[in-house]
Amino acid sequence: MNDFYLHASVNPEYLLGEPEHKRSFIKEVVAHLKPLLELLENKTVLLKAHDLDYEHLSKLQGNQSIDFNTRHLSGAGKFVANPKLLELELEILAILRNRESLRNIWLAVPNVNSADELTEVKKIISSYGFRRSSTFKLYALITRPLGMLSLKTIVDHEIDAVGLDIDRILDNLFGDADYTMTTDIATFLGWAVRTINSNKSRPVLMNRKHDIDKETLQLMVEKGLTEFIVPQKDLYQSRLLVSSIEITKVTKRRNAAERRKRSTTDSDINRYAFSV
Repeated sequence: MNDFYLHASVNPEYLLGEPEHKRSFIKEVVAHLKPLLELLENKTVLLKAHDLDYEHLSKLQGNQSIDFNTRHLSGAGKFVANPKLLELELEILAILRNRESLRNIWLAVPNVNSADELTEVKKIISSYGFRRSSTFKLYALITRPLGMLSLKTIVDHEIDAVGLDIDRILDNLFGDADYTMTTDIATFLGWAVRTINSNKSRPVLMNRKHDIDKETLQLMVEKGLTEFIVPQKDLYQSRLLVSSIEITKVTKRRNAAERRKRSTTDSDINRYAFSV
């Protein structure tokens, strides 16, 4: 949704007080998304709710309507403070899914920092008539270190998938400074993937500009990572890399099984207790 607001050069909070402009904006977004959803048919589009920061919002039409009490918030926190902002985008979703019968569009909530935020956002979504089901999935996007620290409680509160936005997480950790993917960070990402999986949610790796080295990616795959969101230009190479990791995993398992089969002796078996 960020792109739609930026393209229209309009502030979401401004639209709430301008009914005609709001209707026009919603109509334009629906007109843009409808043919895309029809073209993709059974493939799913993930609509990310907006998370424009104050720097962007202050440059858009209607910047005088910005609530300065919440200017430090974006994404989930902003929606909790002003549910109408999310309802504006839920209206777009409702038109596409209900009126146009295009069910291949799901919702991603950005900047989820705590379980409390997620709970309140889910209430807003439910009050608008949306329920998580086989045809409607809800994603929570983690973009800040605070969200990573709260990950266990976030997934405990039931969510279909959790997107780990590696670019935003690393930028928030290091700012403009150069950094390397240390073993500690790689291990932490592996823990995050395992934590999400163990709570019956799906982990999703999102990266657009930061390259993830093969060792880190392999660790995350071994912990259960199976879904990726990457730029189109990187799609082919990303698939090749993950395929090579998976082939290596399968080969190691097969070799280990063969070694066990060949090396099993009476002394190996005697280490176990048998009962009749």
